[in-house]
Amino acid sequence: MPHYVVKVIQKDGWLRLPVVANFPDENAAVEAVRLMVDDDDQIEIKGIRSDVMTAAFGDIPEGAAVFRSDWTWRGENDDVAEPY
Repeated sequence: MPHYVVKVIQKDGWLRLPVVANFPDENAAVEAVRLMVDDDDQIEIKGIRSDVMTAAFGDIPEGAAVFRSDWTWRGENDDVAEPY
């Protein structure tokens, strides 16, 4: 099953905690994350190899999307506000 790393950007530019997900396809992962965030939040999603996901984050059960409080998005764009 494909694994994904998901970035959620709130309408005011703040970044939510990263999400890791394990779903059959990208659309299913986006739909699951959409249920956990505001309707006007922007979602960016990238596939990640299953072996890399497991090594980095442990086992993510099929059909799960999990916010990761142990790391944040940093260093990509200094103009984007960050809550930390």
